[in-house]
Amino acid sequence: MLEKIENKKNMIIKILTIASYIVSIFMYELFICNGVKNDDGFNFSLCRYIMYGIFLVLVIFFLDKYILEAVKTFEKKPKKVVFIGYCIISIMLIIYIALRWTSMYKATLFIIALLMGALFIFYVSTNFVKNVTVAICTVGMMFTVTTSFQHGLDEKKHAMSAINLAYGNFDYAKNPLNEPAFNNIIFNCNVTQYSKFFAEKYEPGLTEDWGNTKDEKLYYISSSPADYNFILYIPSAIGMKIAITLGGSIADVYIMGRLFNLIAYGILVALALKILPSKQKIFSIIYLLPMPLLLAASYSIDGICIGFIGIFIAYCLRLAKDYTQIKLKQMFILLVLFALCLLAKNLAYFAIAVFVLIIPIIKTLKNNKDKLSVIIATILVLVMACAGLLLYKLNSSVINGEADARGGDTDGKAQLEFLIENPTNIVKVVFKHLMSSLLNFDWYAELNQQEFFGIYYKQIFLLEFIFLIYVAITDDSEQLNTRTKLVSVLTFFAVYLSTSLMLYITFTPVGTIGINGYQTRYIVPILPLVLMIINRKDNKYKNNDVIIYMISGMFILIDLLCAIYKIA
Repeated sequence: MLEKIENKKNMIIKILTIASYIVSIFMYELFICNGVKNDDGFNFSLCRYIMYGIFLVLVIFFLDKYILEAVKTFEKKPKKVVFIGYCIISIMLIIYIALRWTSMYKATLFIIALLMGALFIFYVSTNFVKNVTVAICTVGMMFTVTTSFQHGLDEKKHAMSAINLAYGNFDYAKNPLNEPAFNNIIFNCNVTQYSKFFAEKYEPGLTEDWGNTKDEKLYYISSSPADYNFILYIPSAIGMKIAITLGGSIADVYIMGRLFNLIAYGILVALALKILPSKQKIFSIIYLLPMPLLLAASYSIDGICIGFIGIFIAYCLRLAKDYTQIKLKQMFILLVLFALCLLAKNLAYFAIAVFVLIIPIIKTLKNNKDKLSVIIATILVLVMACAGLLLYKLNSSVINGEADARGGDTDGKAQLEFLIENPTNIVKVVFKHLMSSLLNFDWYAELNQQEFFGIYYKQIFLLEFIFLIYVAITDDSEQLNTRTKLVSVLTFFAVYLSTSLMLYITFTPVGTIGINGYQTRYIVPILPLVLMIINRKDNKYKNNDVIIYMISGMFILIDLLCAIYKIA
């Protein structure tokens, strides 16, 4: 009898969940995709309908595995109270929107976001991987459609790289092709300009011509592709190619590229959490910060980079724990993961190799005498790879004069000569850089940039910062030893300096005392290294995972709603 009641309850939950997604899809299709009509009166898109169908099928197939944990945690008072309170507030907000807002576009996105937030809160559990999946499938996907086309953080350049790759142009850095359909979309376009791209069917138009093809008053100057390894753009290119093949609109193709980048991010960070022997809580909370989610849901390489580096860190921690049973396959995997990390930011993260030192090398060699030569060879390869790649980058930037023109009067060779001629300048540069970045609260607050999250981004970040410290302190997983703590801190600063060095050489005008262009997103991949070392023995705050993830979801939702409210 009880089993029948339980099954009936689970079935009702399943139906309500699917219904929530269907309602959201219907609202999105009616008011967003058809906000601006085409000549035929309705913006039909086979691409969108197929993706809707695939998504709903996957939800139906996997939902049972999530419902059981959701119901179990819902029985606990904190989650039930939060969920009921959230629903009451959401209903009040929806009534207010219906009475006061005139923008159907904003109102629709706002209501869908509230609905997705309810699903996130309900399905939060103690399973780290599932929580990331739930976040991606609810509030995470909202970021792909809420931020305006061609927003900041060089999205236009990354989008051009992805579309070039979608058409098989792997040499997009040296021989780029222009795609006017995307290149002529202005930065931060308003609602009307955004909506009209759902009514314009995408017609391939790659060309070598880089002149503007539309009204210069409405469209910015063309942008060339970003110069990063093509592997980082594969997910976005796949999404674009699928949408193109299915005859999607310009907006469909653009959003599909964003969506597949987000999916790739979710898969990579979920894999990192699977590999981690401990500290999954703090890692997953960092992965669910609003900024990483937004980057992953945009044309950006940061999401993929965070995933690659996260897997590398996780695998090193795993090997450090299992050092008595090192296998040849594991050493090979370590080298492959390191190679993937090097793709990030044009080799700027090469210093992540320092983290390998958490593995007790001497003990590992003693316990694996039969693999001695392979282990030593692997270590030497890592050292030589770092040295060689650093020299290669310096050669490209200094000898060959490669630099980023957006930084102004940049010249790698002249920049190094400036430091060599007066060594005291090195101290001045480092000191000013530290003061303007790691020792500056405003710099950290850029995790929630005003560009996306409104005027209260600093206050939001302060709360997020306190929350992260709390999560780190109350993490009741395995305590880390002194060696791991020291290596983690050393790796953090090594990567911080390596990324800073690259920007100083390639993006900072010659003679500048300081480093230009260094953003908080560059340390997000290594942020877990400093937070996971905060150990608290005899922790009294155990079994608080559900509450922590609900708070994490609240931060994402607040930032999401701020982003929607900011839309013109």
